[in-house]
Amino acid sequence: MSRMGLERFVGLLLAVLTCVAVGDVRAQPVLYGLTGDGVVYLSDDVAVTWSAQATLGTSTAVGLVAGPGDGQRVLVTRDGVAWRSGGGGTGPWTAVGALAVSDVVDLTITRSGRLIACTRTGTVYASDDAGTTWTAIASLPASDVVSITATPDDTVLVLTRTGIVWRQHPDEAFAAVGALPFYDAVAIRARFDRVLVLDGTGFVAHSSDGGVGWQVASTLSQVGSVALCATNGGWAAATATGDVATSIDGTDWTWVGTLSQSGLVGLASGWSLVTSVESDPARDASLRVVAFPNPAPSGATVFLRMESGFTSSAWLQVFDARGRRVAADRIDPRGAGAGRLSWSAGDLASGVYHLRLKTPSGKTGSVRWVVVE
Repeated sequence: MSRMGLERFVGLLLAVLTCVAVGDVRAQPVLYGLTGDGVVYLSDDVAVTWSAQATLGTSTAVGLVAGPGDGQRVLVTRDGVAWRSGGGGTGPWTAVGALAVSDVVDLTITRSGRLIACTRTGTVYASDDAGTTWTAIASLPASDVVSITATPDDTVLVLTRTGIVWRQHPDEAFAAVGALPFYDAVAIRARFDRVLVLDGTGFVAHSSDGGVGWQVASTLSQVGSVALCATNGGWAAATATGDVATSIDGTDWTWVGTLSQSGLVGLASGWSLVTSVESDPARDASLRVVAFPNPAPSGATVFLRMESGFTSSAWLQVFDARGRRVAADRIDPRGAGAGRLSWSAGDLASGVYHLRLKTPSGKTGSVRWVVVE
């Protein structure tokens, strides 16, 4: 295990032990946003609302990665400085290392915890000690590299502005394997066996064979797209002006929130450990959610009610029994009756689901819901 992988494991273990002492622990997916002037934002409701977590002393930030649990977050700047933070990115950020270059464009992290950065001119660097020291591991014959990502099997993919995809399997050399019909590609990211590429005009291309074959399958319908990341429940993309869209399958996108901050350069997803402490009965009662009918037939409309009632729209997320987000929508009380929200289950398969609601005021609640044939 690498030093970074060991530190992440120890940090996560300590966090779990600490939380167990005071309440129930659950791992909550979070999103991070990064601006060029070094402001790090966090969202814990799948990009709907954002809050600034830290401001670094840099004006050239380009990439951010987040590991599991409340471990370290690392970002790099265009001039090669690596910054690191503990506490899930909310702790102090410290400059810990530097690459001897001035044209870094992106950063990724492999499943084993190795950090890999790339430069505009095609040099690829790696760090096995959480960003302290860096070693050049490859030099690609490209002068317009824009992004880099790693797949679950530690295969590395590099993207150029003109849509050329370079691939490196573990212990092998880089090779050009695919090409997209893009002339302004901006980001490449991988999730399971699927790879997505985003271009500056909002088009999204998909590959299911490791970057060889590509299909342009969707568009965000908004120019100025700059950032893309894989999330626990799908994908997120953003524009330079801070507008954020999410998608479950990478094909159908919904604009859900904004950072209200121009100069966005990157998105990253991670996990945060959340402690549930039953010490405030009044607060817990206000978050109690009721769903009916429950159980419900497949395709039915479900009505949701909080004890305090709904007076405005709310953000709904639906998770299956394995914790995967399978649906997300903004719903409002119109047509549902006083103090109620309604949502159509569509083609959800029979099974157990968890519905999570968040109101504009920040109140959240969840309920177990069963779909039957």
